[in-house]
Amino acid sequence: MRRICLLNVILAGGMIAWAQPSAAEGVLAVGIGPGGPTRGGWVYGWAYAGDNPQTRALNTCRGILKENNKIPANAGEAQKACKIVATLRDQCMAISSNGNTNKAPTGFGWVIAMDSNTAQEQALSMCEAMAGTGQAPCTIRASECDGSAK
Repeated sequence: MRRICLLNVILAGGMIAWAQPSAAEGVLAVGIGPGGPTRGGWVYGWAYAGDNPQTRALNTCRGILKENNKIPANAGEAQKACKIVATLRDQCMAISSNGNTNKAPTGFGWVIAMDSNTAQEQALSMCEAMAGTGQAPCTIRASECDGSAK
């Protein structure tokens, strides 16, 4: 009987030592309006770890109102189109666009990569390729990393 108890203790200890805590994940939600990001606009939401990051990312993207937990009545088509596009583990994301509050973007790009620099460079490159020559310069609008990625 003692051997069985000792064996169970050793097995339980081994399982505890071997098990790793579940790694936190970053979640990216993106909404793109009809006609694409340059015509219909775009929005995003990002959540990292904690309780239900999928819901938090979607709520941020959709502009959910905290007081009634609903999408605003005046939500844009991009907000209504929000969906989870990536779950990151030890990765980085970057979103780039050109344009400003007075002029709609002509370029847009979002990328998931192993580090922040790569994600930003690739997002800028995608945006610039979409925008074409002679357009306003693309800039990074959002950049986040999950876990050990930097």
